[in-house]
Amino acid sequence: MIHFGTFTINILIVFYLLSLGLIFYWSRELTNKKYSLFIYFWISTWMIPIFTIYTDEGKDELVLPLGFIFVMFYLYMNRSQHPTKWRVTFLGLLIGIIKELYKYGVFN
Repeated sequence: MIHFGTFTINILIVFYLLSLGLIFYWSRELTNKKYSLFIYFWISTWMIPIFTIYTDEGKDELVLPLGFIFVMFYLYMNRSQHPTKWRVTFLGLLIGIIKELYKYGVFN
């Protein structure tokens, strides 16, 4: 969170808004199915915990970017080599990592 006196900005919201702006900008490069970029982005942000340990300080999780893996596998198997789809997928991975860092209080 960024504090400006009594005004507070959530960093995660800022990253989401910047990402959506990039997605809308990049969607101009596609001729059809422009909405699919948002779906690729949304799915690639999914992080699935594969190991959880509870301690006195709280809960620690080891996460796997399963959504990113699914979308990459889908794009590779369909031979969809448009660079915009790959950019959006990696942007989703970046936002997923930021979400996980936000959970652990890195941005507080």
